[in-house]
Amino acid sequence: MTIDDRLTQIIFIAIIIVIFVLLAFWGIATIGWTNSTGVKDGFLPSGPYRFTRNPQYVGDTVLFLGLSIIANSQLLWITHALLTLWFIIALLSEEVWLKEQYGDEYERYRREAPRFL
Repeated sequence: MTIDDRLTQIIFIAIIIVIFVLLAFWGIATIGWTNSTGVKDGFLPSGPYRFTRNPQYVGDTVLFLGLSIIANSQLLWITHALLTLWFIIALLSEEVWLKEQYGDEYERYRREAPRFL
């Protein structure tokens, strides 16, 4: 791979990273900081939550993937794989909490919006 090819690859990955980081921030902006930190402050299935139930996790995971590709570091791959596993465990426990808090409203939403993309 030439230097120009590598630079093109890095720029492409950086653009993807920026798009998915913006998705994560859009998710926080849509539901607000209070809801984003786990305090029940209303159920808002709008904004990016129309497309995925977990825009912050999706955005962060793509960020990690892109950084791992750019850095080409085995340690980073392992670290990001473990973080992604942590995100999956967290979102599964969050879904239980959301069902307890919002009941049928959350169940309807869960049927309509995919967990990821």
